[in-house]
Amino acid sequence: MPCILLLQAVATLFPEPFGLDRHRLRLRAGASEKLRLSFLPFQLPALQQNEPPAPGKPPVLKGLTHSLLVLSDSECGDFAYELCGEVLLPVPFLEHKSTVGLEGTQTLELQLPFNNHLLESARRTFTDKHPLVKDKEQAARLRSDIGRINDKGERLLEYTVTCSNSLMTCPQILVLKAAATPASAAAAAAAAAGGRPAAAAPAAAGLSPPPSPPMQQQRPAVDKDSKGK
Repeated sequence: MPCILLLQAVATLFPEPFGLDRHRLRLRAGASEKLRLSFLPFQLPALQQNEPPAPGKPPVLKGLTHSLLVLSDSECGDFAYELCGEVLLPVPFLEHKSTVGLEGTQTLELQLPFNNHLLESARRTFTDKHPLVKDKEQAARLRSDIGRINDKGERLLEYTVTCSNSLMTCPQILVLKAAATPASAAAAAAAAAGGRPAAAAPAAAGLSPPPSPPMQQQRPAVDKDSKGK
């Protein structure tokens, strides 16, 4: 009996979240069988607040992603199970604490890393444990670099920023930059020359994110301490 996993038809840079350890099984009359299903989401679907937050706590936002597990048999026909995966916001990878006075504003400058260690950890988990790593198309998505290359061969990541604290203001858009590698610099030079090959310009390898724009924090009327993440 073949097993088919129908995933959401959404264009993505990352592998699909659901995966099966096998795609064929045999069932005897009155027997049961187990399928090992893996779920590792790389992207957040549309978030929604499913229940009111607890007093003094921020709202818990959840996103749902769906898939169909179809079991097909030439004599029994087809039947399906709906799979629903719940996706939460990732844990904070950076925390900053500061003491704030009662009056005026305070400007903070945070150094944001280009490399997302939580994403890299998820990639390693996918490579070690997820059954879709055997799929060439899904594995190719896992190895692809995110972001875009500018005309200097530098890789750029552009983030949209949302602030959940009404006492704080921050830029709505952040752009992080990684230094160009010889390969990316050569590709950018070739593109600028209309597709003609060009020698790679010397470039420093590694990551060098620029300082992020400052974040301004307003002081509350009564509280003396405030934390910003």
